[in-house]
Amino acid sequence: MKVLNTALEGKKFLVGDSISLADVILAAALQNAFQTVLDAGFRKAMKNVEPWIKSVYAVPEYVAVQGSVQLCAKPLKPFNLVEAPKAPKKQAAQ
Repeated sequence: MKVLNTALEGKKFLVGDSISLADVILAAALQNAFQTVLDAGFRKAMKNVEPWIKSVYAVPEYVAVQGSVQLCAKPLKPFNLVEAPKAPKKQAAQ
């Protein structure tokens, strides 16, 4: 993200002032991350990335194919698939 943020310095899109295939491909590749873990706090630190991604996700042709993309407010919490779920505690018979 830091490299992308630097590459977008002073530009609206990756290759100048109009959207290109590079923008669409990169935005599509990052879509799951923006919807699940790259939260508002993270995006605030990447001041060039958020306006770029919002403008790509707002292009009518992108929306027609991918649908309306909602950026996450809070990241998903990780969970462990390997650990077996704990059994509920049994109550002692009285």
